[in-house]
Amino acid sequence: MHVPWIGNFSMKFEKQIKSAVKRCLISVEPRVVFTTRQLLSAAKKDVLPSHHQNNVIYQFLCHCDSRYVGRTSQRIEEGIKQHIPKSITNPPTPHIRQSLPCPGKDTSTRQFYESAICQHILYNAQCALIYNKDKFFVLARARNPFHLSAPEATLIKPLNPLLCKQK
Repeated sequence: MHVPWIGNFSMKFEKQIKSAVKRCLISVEPRVVFTTRQLLSAAKKDVLPSHHQNNVIYQFLCHCDSRYVGRTSQRIEEGIKQHIPKSITNPPTPHIRQSLPCPGKDTSTRQFYESAICQHILYNAQCALIYNKDKFFVLARARNPFHLSAPEATLIKPLNPLLCKQK
């Protein structure tokens, strides 16, 4: 048994452990090893930035306090790309955000217009001007895609997001 060295307290603890084991198991003689530092190094795995994680429940929090809670089994970075058209994230000129396309006209980007986040940004010019991808936050992680639906539902209920259609 490995026990940290804490002065005389450690010696008393050793005696108590040995007597307790002797009462239960007569033929067993426990050996207590005192340590003053960690046995293994504290090297940990590198933590992925939040935008590179997958199997997450995320939240979009607009500056106008409108929020959306969703889930994705992909990397959240890919999920953001599915919600926000390139005309918002990478405008070719600084004036592009003032003349946004009308939703539903362009069939090649129809998937964006079906997103509640995209509709909110397109119909609110102020939100489009201030948009940045740091408005997306990871709320929870799941082991696999199967375990995503229950935590998402549990988070949607108390947060009551305005932009969620699936409430």
